[in-house]
Amino acid sequence: PSPSPSPSASPSPSPSASASAIPSAAPAQVEVDSLVTAEEVEIVQQLKKNIREEAKAARAEAAAKAAATRAAAKAEAAKAKAEAAEAEAAERAAKKAAAKEATEDAKEAAEMKALEQELSEAAKKQATMKKAAEQKAAKAAEKEAAAKEKAEAKEAAAREAAEQRAAEAAKKEAATKEAAAKKEAAAREAADQKAAEAAKKEAAAREAAAKKDAAARQAAERRAAAASAKEVAAREAAEQKAAEAAKKEAAAKEAAAAKEAAAKEAAEATAAREAAKKGLAVAAKKEAAAAKEVAAAVNEEAAKAAAEQKAAEAAAKEAAAKEAAAAKEKAANEAAAAKEAAAKEKADAKEAAAKEAAEQKAAEAAKKEAAAKEAVAKKEAAAREAAQQKAAEAAQKEAAAKEVAAKKEAAAKAAADAKAAEAAALASKAAETREAAAKLTEESEQESARTVAAAENEAAIVLQTARQEATRLTEEAKAKALAIEREAEARVNTAADEFSKAERLSAGITAEIRTREDAQAKTQAEFDRTFILNFGKRGELDKELKRLKGEIKQLQKSLEKASKAEDTARAALDKEREYATKQQAAADNVIDAGRVSSNKVLLASQNAADKKITQAKKAAASAAKASATKAKALLKDAEQLQRKADSLAA
Repeated sequence: PSPSPSPSASPSPSPSASASAIPSAAPAQVEVDSLVTAEEVEIVQQLKKNIREEAKAARAEAAAKAAATRAAAKAEAAKAKAEAAEAEAAERAAKKAAAKEATEDAKEAAEMKALEQELSEAAKKQATMKKAAEQKAAKAAEKEAAAKEKAEAKEAAAREAAEQRAAEAAKKEAATKEAAAKKEAAAREAADQKAAEAAKKEAAAREAAAKKDAAARQAAERRAAAASAKEVAAREAAEQKAAEAAKKEAAAKEAAAAKEAAAKEAAEATAAREAAKKGLAVAAKKEAAAAKEVAAAVNEEAAKAAAEQKAAEAAAKEAAAKEAAAAKEKAANEAAAAKEAAAKEKADAKEAAAKEAAEQKAAEAAKKEAAAKEAVAKKEAAAREAAQQKAAEAAQKEAAAKEVAAKKEAAAKAAADAKAAEAAALASKAAETREAAAKLTEESEQESARTVAAAENEAAIVLQTARQEATRLTEEAKAKALAIEREAEARVNTAADEFSKAERLSAGITAEIRTREDAQAKTQAEFDRTFILNFGKRGELDKELKRLKGEIKQLQKSLEKASKAEDTARAALDKEREYATKQQAAADNVIDAGRVSSNKVLLASQNAADKKITQAKKAAASAAKASATKAKALLKDAEQLQRKADSLAA
């Protein structure tokens, strides 16, 4: 499958999620097509490892900051204790001086009173310093508690972010698996569809072959029936000839008997003529004439019966020829209808498959666009939330710094009346230094955010370009595969047309041979029926028989050539079909190669984008570290200034 837009294509609140994004399957390009690879699994594992390391680093950073805060609080407490110790030492020294002055100047009441006033003032100062130390200790405790709470909140936020990234990684992994499952299902469906089409083609071929065999069998049966009918007609003709011969023989016998009777009657008439007179002779002649008329009528009836028998034979032959021609025409029509139905079914199946593929591509494109929009919206929302959180943290830091400066400045003013101006100036300078440090930190964070955002935008452009290139490679592969398939299909169609022409030519020559064989049989029968002394008609019939035999021989040679051409066309068709099968495999290889190239381009662009973002983050971290060093130096200067101010106030 073609990978979908990675979460690193737009600004993200999670640097590690951007740095180790996983290329997911793109619904519009997929074309569909490969399972989750070992590289993708390794990327997911690397993402989980990065998330764990980031959470660990966040916890370590929070712990370090908390330890630093606690150390600062302890230092301030130690400082307060030292100041209290100094105050106590000063108090003890004052007491010693007062005791010494009391023993030395016990007599001077005015000095004693002054000393008591000084002691009371020292006590007041000591109380004030103790109170200030307690306040500082309370503030240090508050700071430590706030730092601890902040560290816990940051750790909780880091845990939540890590869990969220882990959930997102799980979702991406699930989406990748789902895309792989869909692709596998689509591949299985396509394979099933191809198998079904192949089965349909095979079934159509088998059906056409079965129809052709059935038509051949029917033609053979019709030819056998025609041959049987011819044989029956020949037998009937022979029987009729035998019957005619018997009739002729009977008529001849009857005529001979009549002649014999006439001869007898003539003899009797002669005898009667000799014995009788002319009247009796006339009566004998009339009887002889009547006998001749009877013989002529018998001969005429025999001739009519022979003519009717010949007409019946001719009608039977003509009916058999018509039946054979009708059966042949019906078989040809059935074969043509079956071929046309198979071609139409194949065209309908191709059109349905193309329509289904187009609808699937449109649905995948819509899914891809929706997923990309949703990912961009999530990243924008996360970026806005991170920016607002950083702004709030910066405001809190600035407010806390200002509050601390104000308190220290007020303490300095209350503690030192004589050097209030100097202490105030030092405190103001310390506040300005802290503000400069805070401003430097804020500007560093903003610059880091801008650097990372620019890198992420560049990475998004790189990924978009890579996706376009991957789409172009996939489309080119599909176009090449389609050209290969069309070229193979055209060659198969051409070979099929040549084979059909060869079949039709063989069938036409066979039909002409049968027509001339039927004409030869009719002419031979007429030749056999013609009287042997009818030389003119028998000569014409003999010429016609020779002409028909020559044409049949020539047509048989043509049929032999046509059969060879048909065998050649059939072999060429089988060869083109094998070629089409090989070309189909080549087209599939071209599509697979296009998908592999597309995936390589996407993976390379993803690695380049991740590298850009990683480098930008490293540069931002380095700049932030340098800014932090400068800010730390400024804070150190501010702390020294604040110590001077506190010292002046004390």
